[in-house]
Amino acid sequence: VHERLALVGVNAGYQPFVSSNGMLVLAAVGEIYNWKEVESLIFADTGKHFVGRSDSEVIIGLYECYGTQGLQQMQGMFAFVLYDKERDSIFIARDPLGIIPLYQGYDSQGQLWIATEMKCLVGVCDQIEVFPPGTYLGGQIPSQKYVEYYAPEWRNVIPKCEVDVSEFQRRFAYQVESHLPSGNKVAVLLSGGLDSSLIASIAQRILKKVGRELVTYSIGLAGSPDLQYARKVAEHIGSEHVEMIYTLEQGIDSIKEMIWHLESYDVTTIRAGIPMYLLARRVKKDGFRCILSGEGSDEIFGGYLYFHQAPSAEEFHRETVSRVMNISYADCLRANKATMAWGVEARVPFLSTMFVDY
Repeated sequence: VHERLALVGVNAGYQPFVSSNGMLVLAAVGEIYNWKEVESLIFADTGKHFVGRSDSEVIIGLYECYGTQGLQQMQGMFAFVLYDKERDSIFIARDPLGIIPLYQGYDSQGQLWIATEMKCLVGVCDQIEVFPPGTYLGGQIPSQKYVEYYAPEWRNVIPKCEVDVSEFQRRFAYQVESHLPSGNKVAVLLSGGLDSSLIASIAQRILKKVGRELVTYSIGLAGSPDLQYARKVAEHIGSEHVEMIYTLEQGIDSIKEMIWHLESYDVTTIRAGIPMYLLARRVKKDGFRCILSGEGSDEIFGGYLYFHQAPSAEEFHRETVSRVMNISYADCLRANKATMAWGVEARVPFLSTMFVDY
């Protein structure tokens, strides 16, 4: 069963995708941000003109040309299942940092089931597990094996070199631009903090050049400092700003729904998810199906207050590594499920591997 939120290839990207020879079948969710570049790469390397009907279909072209190594060419957030009829093999993968949720389980007959929501597997599988980020499951059935395809050097190496600030800025600006959806207006979640403010200001600069508009959204309790700071940022960059005030009663009333969508009882995740969940409903009502958000920056740069107590630079780095490599269990899960509950896709420029790896 596949339900698609169509943002690229709206009228032609129906799934499952089938290759031109009928031998490959693909079901995918998420976004491949560099799909146009990948199509050019395929032509440069093979001379083949692969033109997909949507961004996700490029996964078929990558598999045809490079096999499982095609994952190294993809920039995006994704989870997919590909079946190769000719080899009777499967290729299942999840994006490097787990921005898109993915679960797996086996039924009583030993058959493998894959889903982006655990509730789809309840009553079918005897045991349900998280499919690990940065990993693919591939090979002939039933001897398929798990392979970790994303193993960045920074997990084990303490960085010593100076940061090239210009390159840093260029990479982040590129990621913000690559994450911008089509359409005359673009939505950004704005808390008034540094992370979302950077995304909003860069997006506004890019959009202004081509005559498009930015709409920023913020939410908080009455008198919340987040609302005040977000308002100041919006005024400074000149965005159309939407402010939503919710009450404690609304938050409490949303707990049960939030648990159902998040599929988690983690208190922090639920508490942080409720405002995002409430705001996503307003975003959808205003006609947006996609919104940019600042998840990942605190984990990458040590933005949480307790980081100030790090005993050394080495320990600081190790903690950021731990937070980034486990972000799929908290911030990514919350951002994806709290917004997708209303059919809105959250895009997170900070968590692009091209930026994180730098």
